[in-house]
This record gives sequence, structure tokens and C-alpha cells, in this order.
Amino acid sequence: MANKHMAYGTIKEENKTPLQLAAINNKIQVVEKTIEQCRDSLDADTSQGQNVLHIAYAKKHRKMIRLFQEQLWHNNIFEQRDADGNVPYKVTGKSMSFQSHLCWEKLDRNDIRLEELDEKWFKGRMEVWKERANTHLIVVTLILTVSFAAGFTIPGGYDGVDDPNKGMAIISKKTAFKAFAVTDTISMISSTAAVFLHYLATYEEENKRLNRYVVAGVLALVAMLTMMIAFMTGLYVVLPSASLAIFICVICSLSLAGRSAVARGLIVSELFASHVSA
Repeated sequence: MANKHMAYGTIKEENKTPLQLAAINNKIQVVEKTIEQCRDSLDADTSQGQNVLHIAYAKKHRKMIRLFQEQLWHNNIFEQRDADGNVPYKVTGKSMSFQSHLCWEKLDRNDIRLEELDEKWFKGRMEVWKERANTHLIVVTLILTVSFAAGFTIPGGYDGVDDPNKGMAIISKKTAFKAFAVTDTISMISSTAAVFLHYLATYEEENKRLNRYVVAGVLALVAMLTMMIAFMTGLYVVLPSASLAIFICVICSLSLAGRSAVARGLIVSELFASHVSA
């Protein structure tokens, strides 16, 4: 450039530097040459506190933004804020269409296809779930064993008197016992279904297997939570002291509430991810 001092001055009519005017008018070659020879001219701001990158984003000059990203990726102009506190990429407004376009341009330049991204994501997720599946299978098998045994080891025992109720549960009419029976049944059914889904997944293709693993994981969480409720109600119905029974129920309820919150987050995230991959 014949006179470098011109790059640092401002044009009175516009109160902007030549670099800023070139950015406004999308003069890419002028901008590139100015940056090459007068790198310090990037530090100049407009009256609104905006640098050339703010201007490029505001004008939506894609090629110029790409130039800055390739040549100035290490420069702090990407983090510089204007008078309103906005970094350059925020001046385009709330619409994500322009940002999305830049993202797709980057993918296109690297010859990355959407199908390839989806395939890589699926394979990575499949590997994670294969590791989880082994753990889940052990857990649900243990829950199935415990809930099955609890169904025949009735709290309070059986009626041994020689009458029409012989062999029936002694405390079968109590509400807490009914809650125990229902939750223990749900726990056993959920764990059985989870084991069956793991078994079924071994015969299916990978694109269907992932969904089986996700649903089996959800059922495993349901089985664990209902098993805790069955334990709580089973103790409550046989403890002689009401205060002790209430104390144990409070402890179990707090633990159950915490685990339910975690389980809810896991279920929502996994079902959403499974829906996206479908």
C-alpha cells in the first residue's frame, strides 16, 4: 500500500477508516490487503464501538467473515464488545438463520455431509449404549430376583390357622400391604421387560437395537424406584412402632425424591436423543 498512514486515518464525511468503509462495501480484496500490510488498523472502532468484524456481521458479508475466521482466528476482535455490549456475531440479531448458514458453509468447505455426521453420531452413541447394556442387564436381573423373592416372602407371614383364610397373607387387608403388592409387581414386570428387551436386541439390527437399549434403561429406572417403594411399604406394615415406621418412611421418601429427580432427567434426555436418532 503506497501510504500506510491512510489506513489509520478517518474519512471526515463518514468518520470511518478506509478499512471500515471497505468492510461496509464488501470490498474483500481491499480488506485483505489492508489487513496484510496494516494489521494494527483492526484496532480502530466506529463511534458505536464496533470493529470491522462487527460491521461484517451486521452487513452479513459471508465471504468477508470467512476471511476473518481463516486469517484472524487468534485475534481478540472476535471477543471485542461494542457500545451495546455485543460481540460481533451477536449484532445479526436473534435470528439463527445467518449463523446456521455460516455453519453449513463450514461443513461444505470441509466436504462433510449431513449423512456422515449422523452416522458418526449414531456409531458413537451405539458404543456408549453397548457398554451400558451390560451393566443394565446385571442390575435388572438382580432387581428381578429380589422382587420375585419378595412376592413369596410376604411381610407379616401367612395365616396358618385351619380356616378358610389359611395360606393367605395375615395383613392382606391393610392399605400399606396393598401398596407393597402393587409396587413389587410393577418392579418385577419392569425388570422382566427390560431383560426381554436386552434379549430381543441381540437379534435385531443396530438401528433398532439402540431404541431397545434406551427403553430397557428407562424400565430399569422404573424397576429401581418401585422396588424402593415396595421396601418402604413392606417395612411400614410390619413395624410395631408407628414413630419408627414414619421415620423410616421419611428417610426412604427423601432418597426416593432425589433419585426420581435424577431419573426424570435421564429419561427425558434419553428419550429425546432416541427420537432424534430415529
